[in-house]
Amino acid sequence: MKARCKECSWVGDTDELLCGENPFKSGNIIYGCPQCKSIGSDVPCCDEDGCLSMATCGASTSEGYRQTCHKHYPGGQHE
Repeated sequence: MKARCKECSWVGDTDELLCGENPFKSGNIIYGCPQCKSIGSDVPCCDEDGCLSMATCGASTSEGYRQTCHKHYPGGQHE
């Protein structure tokens, strides 16, 4: 899945996000941007090539699960 940083506009795969244990709340994991190191600034992006809109829906497709914005919702417009 694709993510974008709200702070520096980095875009990449969610597997690239930095992760570690939250030092303030035991047992919780926090995620950070690999470029600017900002914590909690990642937002899910639409899986459609070239689209950087926030992913607001998801669906199982013949190619696997897709996380998309409403414009690229598999099967048509999602309201």
